[in-house]
Amino acid sequence: MQTGSSIYLDYQATTPIEPRVVSAMAPYNHEIFANPHSTAHVLGQQSAAAVEAARSTIEKCINASSEEVIFTSGATESNNQAIASVIFGNTTDRRDILISAIEHKCIKNAAHFYAAKLGYKVKEIPVHSSGLIDVDAYQSLLSDQTLLVCIMAVNNEIGTIQDVKTFAEMAHQSGALFHCDAAQAPEAIDIDVKDWNVDMLSLSAHKVYGPKGIGAIYIKNDLQAELPPFIQGGGQQFGMRSGTLATPLCVGFAEAMRITKQEAKTHREQLTHLKRLFLQQLEATHIPFK
Repeated sequence: MQTGSSIYLDYQATTPIEPRVVSAMAPYNHEIFANPHSTAHVLGQQSAAAVEAARSTIEKCINASSEEVIFTSGATESNNQAIASVIFGNTTDRRDILISAIEHKCIKNAAHFYAAKLGYKVKEIPVHSSGLIDVDAYQSLLSDQTLLVCIMAVNNEIGTIQDVKTFAEMAHQSGALFHCDAAQAPEAIDIDVKDWNVDMLSLSAHKVYGPKGIGAIYIKNDLQAELPPFIQGGGQQFGMRSGTLATPLCVGFAEAMRITKQEAKTHREQLTHLKRLFLQQLEATHIPFK
């Protein structure tokens, strides 16, 4: 993307908002502006309906069931909620948290912070030079002490795509819960929380041409009753995350996810073409890149 004299290539950090997303959000900034949790009047009911429609759209995009998507402020909050809620809700003797060596800082720092404060141990799963999980090392780290495993779907720096389904199954075989940071995933791969059999999964709107300041955490329905909320307050969102939701952001997030899902094949083909062209140009200029 060219902006003036600059060329923007940092799409893994954030993306510009898609014009269709801006259009979808517009009515909820002015005409339908009421608090979506104030449903005693019509305007509040309209906002609430828009939020629930947005939730349903995102659930369909990742093959989640009804009321399994909880809106958050972004993937950082979602990742913190996954780790903190599991630790606070733990009623077992398990004390190990496994994270991959290339997790985002909001996983690494959250895991080490809560573990240190509450008497848990964080163990990092090594990866190969490709960024792929060392499966043998992962298997050796799993034990009857493992409470939670966190492995991201797509790495935010080198783009490595992990075999989430296999790693979730391995975690479950040891009796552990499995969380996946999928913030970078929607543009690269299809997300299917049922097929992957993950317990929790994090998303962020601004990675998929949506607005900043909104994300979500998927939590299995049967797991929600076992986990305390990360943010206390008025009990919104089925009691899982308190706070007044920003209707425009929820709507924008859903529209961005819908477009990404609908146009995935075209986008991925285009990105593959651009990658090949970029590498060909590097080779032509004799700049080493391996």
